[in-house]
Amino acid sequence: MKKILYSFFTIGFFIIFSLPVAAKIKYSNYKNYGEIVDNQLLVKFKDSSERKAQKKYAAARSSSIQKTENLTDGSALFEYTDKTIFETEFENLKNNPDVEIVQPNYIYRAMFTSPNDPDYSLDTTTTGRQWGLAKINIEKAWGINTGQNSNIIVAVLDTGVDTDHPDLKNRLYKNTAEIPGNNIDDDNNGYVDDYYGFNFMGATKTETNLWKSDTGFAQMIDIDGHGTWCSLIIGAENNNLTNGCGIYQGGKVLPVRILGDDIDNNRYLIGTTSTVVEGIYYAVLMNAMMFFKNKL
Repeated sequence: MKKILYSFFTIGFFIIFSLPVAAKIKYSNYKNYGEIVDNQLLVKFKDSSERKAQKKYAAARSSSIQKTENLTDGSALFEYTDKTIFETEFENLKNNPDVEIVQPNYIYRAMFTSPNDPDYSLDTTTTGRQWGLAKINIEKAWGINTGQNSNIIVAVLDTGVDTDHPDLKNRLYKNTAEIPGNNIDDDNNGYVDDYYGFNFMGATKTETNLWKSDTGFAQMIDIDGHGTWCSLIIGAENNNLTNGCGIYQGGKVLPVRILGDDIDNNRYLIGTTSTVVEGIYYAVLMNAMMFFKNKL
């Protein structure tokens, strides 16, 4: 009996560890396409004898194509030897009158899992700090698109932001063409030291048409916390086991401070039409979408 059991477990062990290992898919995130398999195109020719057209195309580019697969729908998958050839062939095939459809081999992902951030909850009562996300059915929206592969910049026109917040420090847009704190407009965009957005509270425009923040204000100090909280709702870093999670999981958040005078230390925050107008113009200059909260 022991010998039989031993043989059974030996065979079972062998079968488990003899299973074929799934091939790893190599893919990249292309700016114009999103996540696609490296160097692969799906092509369907118009010719009724499309298989002949595919063979003819593949034969003519035998040195550039390292893999070909015929799909059930009549299209073919071509894998090219490198990125440059892939991009060249993609453009050529898009302009080829004999081609009906050509597209990259897109990546599909399994449905997301709920974020592990401790403040996130589907509890619709106020007992959870982020109960509002359940109210707007955020997981249904994430099931369609989390925005993870988006490059959209969202400008938050508000009271500034805490740039050291653990859920925001990796999510903020940084103007890397600007050297922070050197009092120079390094990128020549008209705004001095706009590394983390720009603070229009007390800012002045010089005779040379340069916007300079008031040195009496820290660039993005947020004495009220409202701008920081709105930025967290929009784009807090997800799945980092810290605080909460943002609605928008891709792109960046651009803080634009248009509110923030502290009158007599009573935390009464005000802005003006001019700070709002300039904040909007700055956000447009930085190619951002806008979120503006009117606190009045």
